Amino acid sequence: MDEENKQFAVVTSGLSKHYYGTRALEDLNLKVPRGMVFGLLGPNGSGKTTFFKLLTGLLRPTAGQGACLGMEIFEKSLEIRQKTTYMGEELHLYNYMNVQDFVQFCRGLYPRWNDALLDRYRNEFNIPYNRRIGELSFGMKSQLALMIALAPEPELLLLDEPLAGLDPLFRRRFFDTVLTETIAKGKTVIIASHQLSEVERIADRVAFLHRGRLFKECTLNELKAASRIIRVVFKQAPPPSFWQMEGLTNLVCRNNDYQFSVIGNFEAIYERCREIPHFRLEIINTSLEDIFVSTLKDQEKEELLYGYRTDQSSST
Repeated sequence: MDEENKQFAVVTSGLSKHYYGTRALEDLNLKVPRGMVFGLLGPNGSGKTTFFKLLTGLLRPTAGQGACLGMEIFEKSLEIRQKTTYMGEELHLYNYMNVQDFVQFCRGLYPRWNDALLDRYRNEFNIPYNRRIGELSFGMKSQLALMIALAPEPELLLLDEPLAGLDPLFRRRFFDTVLTETIAKGKTVIIASHQLSEVERIADRVAFLHRGRLFKECTLNELKAASRIIRVVFKQAPPPSFWQMEGLTNLVCRNNDYQFSVIGNFEAIYERCREIPHFRLEIINTSLEDIFVSTLKDQEKEELLYGYRTDQSSST
């Protein structure tokens, strides 16, 4: 890895993964700077989980290359996994073990392990050490998996729908306290989550995947500045050319009262609205979820957007 790329936790070039002719990830070129929270967004089946498994050497790429923490993926997968922890939506725990034995087993897999941090999280999560994992509730199993992911103080923390099924109070506490500690230590976090409001609160940069391809990547501030909603009440219907302006999408109209999303090209569209005779013109603040929906619709991917909303069990 050259000196220029050492400032990045993850670097990929043309990274691709195909399964029997089906494209799971295609020609991914991405750089994730060290010490930031990076949000990976996309509908189910967009390639997020495949990306995580490629980074940790659990899958061999079909084409392209990548580096994680300055080491080539797959060839250096063992070294990468010693400095990286991964938590996915599906929990792979040894149900026949009790919690204490499982913790001891995991401790042996990492060169660095913070027992004081582990004990604090165990007390906060109230996880009994003498219980078999198979006897724990789903919520306790998820908290145990998070505890194990954080105890090695990883240089890179990969979270793939990590809090699915947990109550909103615990999710908020996790993002506000536990994850904040990881960020404060200068570690890198890559998170894929359908809880977009939580990603919005913590992410520095975001990337959009769809059908295995990266189609947008920028800082969250840049994304929100370029993606807004305009509501305007025209005195009469605007000329047809107005609706052909680049970046205008997701139109809702009631009489002459129009509301639409603007992705890029905001200044030009807003100025054109001002020029057309109107009664009212306002800008509505947008959330990351609003932008996510509008961006997918703008890519003419409504069928996968529907799947994202309704089929939470499908592969990512």
